[in-house]
Amino acid sequence: MPTPHLVVTRPAFQAEAVVTALRGMGFEAQALPLIDIQPATDVALVHETWRALGRYDWVFFVSPNAVSQFFAAVPPGVAPALPPNLQVGALGPGTAQALADVGVQPSRVTQPPSNADQIDSEALWGQLAHQPWAGRRVIIIRGDGGRDWLADQLKRHGAQVEFLQAYRRSLPQWTPHEQVLLNQALMQPAHHLWLFSSSQSIQHLLELCPDNAAVWSSSNALTTHPRIAESARAAGFGRVLQASPDLSSLSTCIQSSLW
Repeated sequence: MPTPHLVVTRPAFQAEAVVTALRGMGFEAQALPLIDIQPATDVALVHETWRALGRYDWVFFVSPNAVSQFFAAVPPGVAPALPPNLQVGALGPGTAQALADVGVQPSRVTQPPSNADQIDSEALWGQLAHQPWAGRRVIIIRGDGGRDWLADQLKRHGAQVEFLQAYRRSLPQWTPHEQVLLNQALMQPAHHLWLFSSSQSIQHLLELCPDNAAVWSSSNALTTHPRIAESARAAGFGRVLQASPDLSSLSTCIQSSLW
């Protein structure tokens, strides 16, 4: 049986790069964004944070979206660069690459080790636990909500932690072409493989396509973290695969699965 049609559910501006890379590997892939990224509700607060970055010791970015939206909201008169003494953390390689893309030197960025079993806050904390956190001022740049696990560890070790909402997530507005892709995936579930890198993508899919339990039980999901895999199973997906988020691991997982 041929490999399935891959449905890439990341936000639109991220999905196209993944689609292009997967096609270059010989897969048939198309983008069907399940999360739309919008600017922060309180842009003035983002501006205020930019002007106050010098008072922090560490800044953490939880996703590529956190990086792109924060740097897209640099206020007038402020240089679009992080203060030289500010230490930087990234929750994964995609976020680290986004920081490099906006001019942050990779040597400044602490991220999970490339050989970590899972790319998440726990893996990042393994790189940070030895730091002297007592009295350190930390700001975590993220979207509307998210896990507080890393912040809790920092607080337990004496850090003063603040959050900044740099963007909002919302339901996508699909193009006619994307609507056709959705219909094909619903009509031929066994021939499609949904690539999920966020549990919220799964939640949005269920909101946009209610009353499809029979379809999901015949559908396939490829997830990039155990928590996302749990969400896919809870949603009723009949087959749930899991791989690291890098393209090489995703490709290996797809090719090694029986289709």
